[in-house]
Amino acid sequence: VLSALLCLAVTMLAAIIVAPAARAETGLAITSNGTTAGYLTLSWADSDASKPYKLQQQIDDGEWTTIYEGTDPGTTLTGLPDGSYKFRLNSSDPATVDDELWLDPLDVEIAHHSLTKALAFFGSGLVIFATLLWLLFFASPSTSNREA
Repeated sequence: VLSALLCLAVTMLAAIIVAPAARAETGLAITSNGTTAGYLTLSWADSDASKPYKLQQQIDDGEWTTIYEGTDPGTTLTGLPDGSYKFRLNSSDPATVDDELWLDPLDVEIAHHSLTKALAFFGSGLVIFATLLWLLFFASPSTSNREA
């Protein structure tokens, strides 16, 4: 058991060291990657809470629409259907906003799990649940008291 826990700890540490949140040259980073589940958390490098930001998404016709405006250093987008998305960031402070200062867009591809994979996940969970129920009710020692 101890060796299994040690192996798990080493694996988790290696994942943290090898795969940190990749920060692109865009200034935007994906800090919670749920691209196979339809969600995404984006953050930006500057953590100055007094500086407002404007995050935009490119829509189908090539136009940009503002999806977030505020001082938080990130935002979470949910309910994203399969497809390609582009996001860009700029200051939203009227004194510093400049159309020329938009950072390079960040390209993101959302591709949900296939139905086959989703059903396999569900089936695996069902088997584990049924096994635990069986162990709980039929494989546990009897707790009834017998009087002699």
